[in-house]
Amino acid sequence: MVIASTPPGAGSALASPEDGLLDLALLAEISGGDAAVREEILASFHQANELDAAALRRAVGRNDLARAKDFSHRLKGATRTLGATRLAQVCARIEAAGAAGDSLDIQLAMGIFETELLRLNRYLEALA
Repeated sequence: MVIASTPPGAGSALASPEDGLLDLALLAEISGGDAAVREEILASFHQANELDAAALRRAVGRNDLARAKDFSHRLKGATRTLGATRLAQVCARIEAAGAAGDSLDIQLAMGIFETELLRLNRYLEALA
């Protein structure tokens, strides 16, 4: 996967820190501006998110609130690292609901989680 600074034909505002999708300036800082490192970071980020999202879905499906809290915490940390704040916020909500034993709020937040994860994944694909 080759990563451009913005998707082809996209304006520079497509993924600004303000939209909470992904902070490309932060990614450039973490990667030292090296395109190969940036590619590796994004590939690892995407793969880890998919594995953790699948584990989160399984935990929620089993009503295992402790595991849902753990996996949402992992996702929250990973997404915050690259400035994906919208997904991080919903992960924080799921984590808090898991800690509080609020399975209804987890169920409600999972719809938002899926929407934000899809938005992020589409953006990552557009960067390729």
